[in-house]
Amino acid sequence: MLAFYRDVIGLSVTFDDGKNYAELQAGETALGLFLREAMRESLRGPAATAQSDRTILVFAVNDVDAITQRLPARGAPLVATGRDMPEWSIRMAQFRDPEGNLFEVNQPL
Repeated sequence: MLAFYRDVIGLSVTFDDGKNYAELQAGETALGLFLREAMRESLRGPAATAQSDRTILVFAVNDVDAITQRLPARGAPLVATGRDMPEWSIRMAQFRDPEGNLFEVNQPL
């Protein structure tokens, strides 16, 4: 997961203990990635084994269409092509990461 968000998405690594946890910078937001076993231990319950699509990561971008062209070629499967969502005032596209988690890129209309 670290390699995907670093190399495919292009986020900068700000911390990596090389074992259980890494943190990446996404604009003014940090994305923390736990080793699954470490997260399970941290949560101590069923939330640690929740299925995909219970959470979505959303990244604000400048050009949804450019990213929609670039990410699939770099290994991010496209789930929903770029489309306008006037009711939310955004243009968006959705992808999957290597573990099947859903993430979205969007920009204001």
